[in-house]
Amino acid sequence: MTIVFALCGLLCAAVNDFIMKLFARKKRSRGLFFCLVGGFWAGACFLMPMDHTRWKMTLIWGCAAGFFSIVANLLLIESMRPLSAGICSTIYR
Repeated sequence: MTIVFALCGLLCAAVNDFIMKLFARKKRSRGLFFCLVGGFWAGACFLMPMDHTRWKMTLIWGCAAGFFSIVANLLLIESMRPLSAGICSTIYR
């Protein structure tokens, strides 16, 4: 089953890279794109059960991980503008 999960993760990463490459081709706001993605994920996280005992540490680590994830993905999109998605994604991953 772990191989199935790994392949599904690889498929999702490939679709994500394809969407980012399509988005990088046009002159648009990168912030709006990530704002919509973040809104989707925030909605999905509110549907999950919460553990209210350690919310401060969860908030701190979540903000740190979110910051670095946004910066990494913004830089990935900017690198996909002149280069192919295959090269950028291979280096990024």
